[in-house]
Amino acid sequence: MAWQRRLRRLVLDSVVFLWYVEARYDTNPDYRLEMLRVRREGTRGRLDIVFRSPRNFRGDRVVPHSGRVVVRRTDVAGKPADVAWNLFEPGVVRALVEVALERGWQPHVPADIRMDGWDLLG
Repeated sequence: MAWQRRLRRLVLDSVVFLWYVEARYDTNPDYRLEMLRVRREGTRGRLDIVFRSPRNFRGDRVVPHSGRVVVRRTDVAGKPADVAWNLFEPGVVRALVEVALERGWQPHVPADIRMDGWDLLG
């Protein structure tokens, strides 16, 4: 039932996907996981798009708070030029689902699949 309380809908090429964002701690307590969980409506299989980040926010890939993922970069002058995505935005979810489909996710298959979110962002 918890799955149904938090669900949002995304329609992609007339196919309905259900999704939500969840934060968890990794088995290593120094890391946290931000997960976008997606499934095709009417199926049991699920895609977990996982963003693993150090809890101390150090590194070039971080999750500073729930739903936000950041890739830290610098511009040619050496100034910070971070790129951030909000996993609660349907456009971001759509883009990630499209990339997952291009990379072989088959939403009709009743299996749970896990993909690295950082890799999907490119």
